[in-house]
Amino acid sequence: MDYGLTPPKELTFQTGMHELVQKLSNHRSKQNQVSYDAKHQPSAIHIGSIVLNGGELKLRISEVQDTIQDLTVTEITKTDTFLGAPLKQDVTSFCNFLNQQNISWNRPDDEGLYLWENWVIFYIEDDVIQHITWINPDLLSDLELIELAFPSNK
Repeated sequence: MDYGLTPPKELTFQTGMHELVQKLSNHRSKQNQVSYDAKHQPSAIHIGSIVLNGGELKLRISEVQDTIQDLTVTEITKTDTFLGAPLKQDVTSFCNFLNQQNISWNRPDDEGLYLWENWVIFYIEDDVIQHITWINPDLLSDLELIELAFPSNK
């Protein structure tokens, strides 16, 4: 699947939380403290699979007060791409691609690659992208996302 700067159209933040969760197969949910900082309230995490464009996506949906907080594809396959670039390439090559596309990014640690102007986070393990997350810009301020991408030394 070719992913972009926004979630696939079937998975938009405007989709009703319960409507989207009902589309998940192998669905399980749990109450959890999902927070980008201490100000966020306890959330539910919904995990399952959904079929899009003939392929099955493993999906995690984080919820805050019946609103989608973020959407994560939890399993990137060898054929998955982002704006046409393979996601299963080394992170340095992927970052070079982002530079060529004039997409701002930062990698504050070995585990995350933040497209802080586009509300997208890639999670990295062993120098390979493992997950892609789209954050709902209505639930996290610009400043909070910038703090994630460029953590201050506290």
